[in-house]
Amino acid sequence: MKIRDYIEQAIQLDTIALGGVPLEQAGALVLRWGFPTPVYGAEIIASHRGDTNNGIDYAVYQVKNFTEQLIEGVVEECIRAIQQQPDLDDDARREAIAAIREQFEIVVH
Repeated sequence: MKIRDYIEQAIQLDTIALGGVPLEQAGALVLRWGFPTPVYGAEIIASHRGDTNNGIDYAVYQVKNFTEQLIEGVVEECIRAIQQQPDLDDDARREAIAAIREQFEIVVH
């Protein structure tokens, strides 16, 4: 599961549920939940389109960016916790870390 792909499915810019306003003019920030595939969701906020501080595109971008950083931070913290686990032998530690990286498709540079 790529974190970015999950976020693209979970956090979307969509038409306003009750507004009948075209997406070119205004949109809604929709959050969907479910794992591994987000399905059900809710419209959180709606506003006019735009990439400035008060446009909905900016809000969607900020929420996606925050969520990606949050998930990556949690994954990295899990890896750090496993690395510091004194009761694990080196093979078990490597396997656990590799499984986490594979699950979240994290590339080690």
